[in-house]
Amino acid sequence: MLIFTTTFLPMNFYTRTLSIPWLLLLLCCLLLLCRSSHLCCQHHSFLHTMLCLITALTSATTGVALEVIGVPTATISLPRTRANLLQIGDQTTGSNPGAIPVLGSGLNNSMYAANCAPVLGTAPHCSQFHSSSPQASAHLAVGNISAATWFPDTGANQHVTPDLGTLTDSAPYLGNDYLHVGDGKGLDISHIGHTKLHSPKRMFTLSNVLHVPHITKPLLSVQKFCRDNHVYFEFHASMFYVKDLVTKEVLLSGQSHDGLYVLSESSATSVPQAFWSLYISATADLWHRRLGHPTPHIFNLLVSGNKIVCTSRRSLTQCQACPLGKSSCLSLRLTGHKTSAPLELIFSDVWGPAPMFSSDGFRYFVIFIDAHTKHIWYYLLVAKSDVFSTFQRFQTLVERQFSLKIKSVQTDWGGEYRKLNKFFQTIGIHHRLICPHTHEQNDTVERHHRRIVKTGLTLLGQCSAPLRFWNYAFESLVYLINRMPTLVLQNTSPFECLFRRIPDYNFLRTFGCLCFPFLRPYHAHKLDFRSSPCVFLGYSSSHFGYRCLDLESDRIYVSCHVCFHENVFPFAKSE
Repeated sequence: MLIFTTTFLPMNFYTRTLSIPWLLLLLCCLLLLCRSSHLCCQHHSFLHTMLCLITALTSATTGVALEVIGVPTATISLPRTRANLLQIGDQTTGSNPGAIPVLGSGLNNSMYAANCAPVLGTAPHCSQFHSSSPQASAHLAVGNISAATWFPDTGANQHVTPDLGTLTDSAPYLGNDYLHVGDGKGLDISHIGHTKLHSPKRMFTLSNVLHVPHITKPLLSVQKFCRDNHVYFEFHASMFYVKDLVTKEVLLSGQSHDGLYVLSESSATSVPQAFWSLYISATADLWHRRLGHPTPHIFNLLVSGNKIVCTSRRSLTQCQACPLGKSSCLSLRLTGHKTSAPLELIFSDVWGPAPMFSSDGFRYFVIFIDAHTKHIWYYLLVAKSDVFSTFQRFQTLVERQFSLKIKSVQTDWGGEYRKLNKFFQTIGIHHRLICPHTHEQNDTVERHHRRIVKTGLTLLGQCSAPLRFWNYAFESLVYLINRMPTLVLQNTSPFECLFRRIPDYNFLRTFGCLCFPFLRPYHAHKLDFRSSPCVFLGYSSSHFGYRCLDLESDRIYVSCHVCFHENVFPFAKSE
């Protein structure tokens, strides 16, 4: 008996049409050669001779010359009719320029599984094929990847594997079919069977899997897999997903290796659930907990970059643990409340206590800000309890000056304002309160507090004045803020918006500079000096003049007849 094995050397030879006598003579020579040398068909030269003989016989019988180019790496089952002439490409040398490159070459290959009929095509009469699909085909290029890997192939209509152990239920294939590659090579089908792919979500069925020992890598027919399991594939640049056809839930996933989509053991194998939890997709909530509760922005970067696979996209804001440890203040929305006239809304708050008493014995100050004009009224306080009487003075002043009534006052419900609450109810003023411990709702007055303190300290530092003069620096700064243009008022100043006239900027001088007020009226002796060197400490709220501190007598003079040396600072020299 002649035995054909699966390993042949690549070769190229051509046979021409021979006559029957010559064929008989050649057959006799071959028989004599076998008896004398006891060679088997595994010998390369003998194989060449046998193939030539078969080719010649076929040519003589059919009257058609058959060209054989190379030898495939599998047992060849040649058909006996003229309709099934095969063109088989050389695997290693590629002698057929028209053939598609073979498996393992790094290019796509076409393979066809011939059916039971002699002519390539469907075989509905074959009992071992339970699929009415047309002729099986595939396109694949592979490298050195594990044999346990499945390659999803959109060009295949049958599943193919070289490993019989992959099949959980198999039987020998009794038909005469073979796997016909695109360049003409035929590969025997050894078994046919079934197997399953397991995932935490579902078990997937691979039916009618062809066992072809000489195929290079296993192929997964995308169309058949989708049809049998009611799923669909979603391909991306670096990976792919297998999703449920109805719920769109991710059931499987795979990565791309060397330009190929690979369904490997890490994404679909019969392994325990614990192993699966390290690799497969999970819900958004589960990934959120695994990653240590990242922010939605970071989480979305991982999902969009295909670093993790989520089977659901529920909003991460539903995590109940995140607010426990990461709760913070939210951005406040604009209230939308707009005033149309002065005194409709007044913001008020108390600052203090100061770390030291002022030169006049004060430790607090309170400001009242008009929401419409942003004008500030500044009052010094000895104690917080003075807020009640101070507000009454403020109310009398502004309502008389502008012939308007205060409608609303917003405070932080501090203890100094609780007594005012009953007073507001008596005279019909709406008392607006901020939420507890939410000072940002009173941001208008809080920001002005910070500005007054920071810039006031800047004025003290500019002239090297002692900190006990903070009350004069803060009051001078409020006077300047009311006269500064602001974007909130379309580049107009609060003073101009409230009094309808432009402030006199020529009246301003440098705080803490050397000045010489006219002091003749204060001296009884005719030969006394008409002035003394003083320090300018701001503007009087009751006079149209300047405050001047005499360092020798520690007395403050208010005068409009003052000569200034704005580049000289007496406090700096005294130090």
